[in-house]
Amino acid sequence: MPSQLTDRQIQDHVRDELLWDPAVTISDIGVTVDAGVVTLRGVVATAGEKWAAERDTLRIAGVRGLTNSLTLMPARGQQFTDADLARHLADVLLFDSAVPNDRIEVTVEDGWVTLRGSVDWYYQRSAAEADAWRILDVKGVDNDITIVQPHVSAGDIEAGIRRALDRTAALDASTIRIFVAGSHVTLAGTVRSWAEFDAARDVAWRAQGVTNVANDLVIEE
Repeated sequence: MPSQLTDRQIQDHVRDELLWDPAVTISDIGVTVDAGVVTLRGVVATAGEKWAAERDTLRIAGVRGLTNSLTLMPARGQQFTDADLARHLADVLLFDSAVPNDRIEVTVEDGWVTLRGSVDWYYQRSAAEADAWRILDVKGVDNDITIVQPHVSAGDIEAGIRRALDRTAALDASTIRIFVAGSHVTLAGTVRSWAEFDAARDVAWRAQGVTNVANDLVIEE
């Protein structure tokens, strides 16, 4: 494979990945690429399928950005009421071991889910959002869950993230800079792919004392 993929090659790889993924069942998703930025167009039956198509695209080498313009249109119309969705999601969160009990509030309006509350770690926030995306008839998710962490000095946060980046095989840490202000972390520099972009962000979120991560990393052309 060449070190720098053309837009046509990226387009073909995204299409192949969408066809390969059993979570994406629709075959007529339009894929266009301009300077490594992918646009998805078409109609999907569930929000989970739209979410899966986005994740598939961002796994592809050479992708530098994504516009997800897929439209949600359930094949059999909306079957469940907002109250049904809220009750079902509340039950799902209750049985998810990654989500702390009794700390997440769920509201649903016209199929759009809003999550509020507080958790200790980013992975718990992400798990709650993932649960919401998988519920049938959910049109979208607004994740307003906050992360609460004990105070840790900026120096200790930066040093811990640096060590974690250096030992992570999934990325080249030498091009990543770390800035810490209080409990807020900013990542800057360059990475080679969205996979490295996500890996660096996840490393930063695992540091104790961090309540916000701004990922300003740039994906190299």
